[in-house]
Amino acid sequence: MTIKELRKQTGLSQSQFAKKFHLNVRTLQTWEQNTRPTPEYVIFLIKSIINNKEDVAMTGKLSIRSMRCLDENLTYDLFRSEICHMLNYYKDLAFVEIILRHDFIGVFWKKHWYAKAFYTLSILDYLSDQYDMPYFAAYDQIRSQKLSQPQFPQDINILEKLGNNAKKTAIKECQNSPIGKYFYKYNIVEWSIYDVI
Repeated sequence: MTIKELRKQTGLSQSQFAKKFHLNVRTLQTWEQNTRPTPEYVIFLIKSIINNKEDVAMTGKLSIRSMRCLDENLTYDLFRSEICHMLNYYKDLAFVEIILRHDFIGVFWKKHWYAKAFYTLSILDYLSDQYDMPYFAAYDQIRSQKLSQPQFPQDINILEKLGNNAKKTAIKECQNSPIGKYFYKYNIVEWSIYDVI
């Protein structure tokens, strides 16, 4: 099924369809005109949303792990752990679907949980590049901003207090990591999302 057939199935105009699925309308037009191929993941995600198919573990709602990420009492460090566990549990594309379907980034942003919003957006942008997917235009306004101060994991803050120059080392490791650059542009120091305990 092509992206054009999917759109026609919904009965939406190109601009309505693009808005509903967080796509850039010009990108959608290039896909429909076959001047650029539509990434397979896009068709998969949109079909899944249209057909309302979700992971069995979610039973039509967010899983407990996913819901925990939305808990307002969750510290930043526990959030980092939970969102990475969620990524590892669902795997890349299903994770993207859940984040977009339930608008985690928008929820975090509206609650002023900026570090959590940027952290999740960093993962989303990293996965978008890994799967040659366009960035989701709905978050472009957030992408133009960053935290005013670097956000470090708690263990780095503790090591820094012990006089180990831990922050400088962590920033260097972050900058040299293929994943870290996605976080560092938002002033978040992180370099690993798959190796979580």
